Amino acid sequence: MALILFFIVSYNLLKINFETTKNFLEKLLSRKYNYSELIQATNNESFTVNFGLSLLFECFEIFSFYFENYLNLENKQIIRNKLYEEIEKSIKNYIYIHDFIKNLLNDSSKTKNQKFEEFFNLRCKRLNATILILIDIGFSEEKVDQLFFDSSIALGRYIEIKVTLLRDFTRFKVAFSIILIWIFN
Repeated sequence: MALILFFIVSYNLLKINFETTKNFLEKLLSRKYNYSELIQATNNESFTVNFGLSLLFECFEIFSFYFENYLNLENKQIIRNKLYEEIEKSIKNYIYIHDFIKNLLNDSSKTKNQKFEEFFNLRCKRLNATILILIDIGFSEEKVDQLFFDSSIALGRYIEIKVTLLRDFTRFKVAFSIILIWIFN
């Protein structure tokens, strides 16, 4: 629950105050921070930003505590590391999508297919199903071998693609199609 809240608050805070939130998240995800440094980042003029950054910190500490203490067994460390990697990938996608369209339109070095693939991959990580699957197998009692781990990652990616297609291409069929045609023509 803390992780889902972390993603929701991160995404929305980036819309409210991009630079402050981006810097805070980058410091937090580095896991090399001093508590007082993070507290200083919450000395913002906006109550919403201050509260949101404090909430991000608390959520991060909660799920990090569980990851570090319950996924510390030898066969679970690979899951813990992949969880952190996927969290960082999702947050970086939130940050990157902010300027993505502007950068994409000016980039003539990529083909239309490459541009679409990059755009689609960013869209897929909004709901990171891989994280949900990793949490499920990480906190189970079963021993996880490499084949099961790799299959779980592939399943998570498949679900992300299916959900993105369902959400983006059915809900916004006409508007989204027009935007894609405009961007990639």
